[in-house]
Amino acid sequence: MLQNPLEGVVDDAPAVVQSRMYQNGRGVPQDDAEAAKWYRLVAEQGDTWTQTRLGVMYANGEGVPENDAEAAKWFRLAAEQGDAEAQHNLGVMYDNVSSSIFREWSRRKPRPLELRNRE
Repeated sequence: MLQNPLEGVVDDAPAVVQSRMYQNGRGVPQDDAEAAKWYRLVAEQGDTWTQTRLGVMYANGEGVPENDAEAAKWFRLAAEQGDAEAQHNLGVMYDNVSSSIFREWSRRKPRPLELRNRE
């Protein structure tokens, strides 16, 4: 018996259209959670555009709980495939984390006298 190699594979175009319909409320009630579900179906198959969209949804808490680690995961998957928007978003996330870590570190760490005296 031959197996269908496409069994279980989501046809990207209709799934992306469906997700955008829910995200924008076109023809269906606007529902970010439902949009995220449809984006995930395509993103899990390696589509960079939907991986980036899903990353944005996690970064902003749109239809899914806000989760920077999950956002970074989806941005990284798309970025590793060369998606420029995902690369940018991942870079911004790393910069924000680095900046907040540095700010926290600088509040705790005693500063050299020469720096304290100049302020």
